[in-house]
Amino acid sequence: MNEKELKDFISKGHVLCRVIFEMAGNPKEHVEKTLRDYIKAIKEDPDYIFMNEYYAPAEENEGVWSTFYESEILVSTLEKLNVLCFN
Repeated sequence: MNEKELKDFISKGHVLCRVIFEMAGNPKEHVEKTLRDYIKAIKEDPDYIFMNEYYAPAEENEGVWSTFYESEILVSTLEKLNVLCFN
């Protein structure tokens, strides 16, 4: 998405935010798959436009695997942002 398109969305009321989702557990494969499935489910909602995505590789710390996902998201309304934050 170019800067003009981004400004157009924002002028129409969209909110640009940066989000980080973190997940921890065992085994490693389950943690990675569950995070990807969770993000995939959120992406099905057309009120969210994802940009600049990054999946971190899972790392082990004291027997627990953790990973995170970071992205910039255009959200259509503040209500949808609240849903994203609290669900």
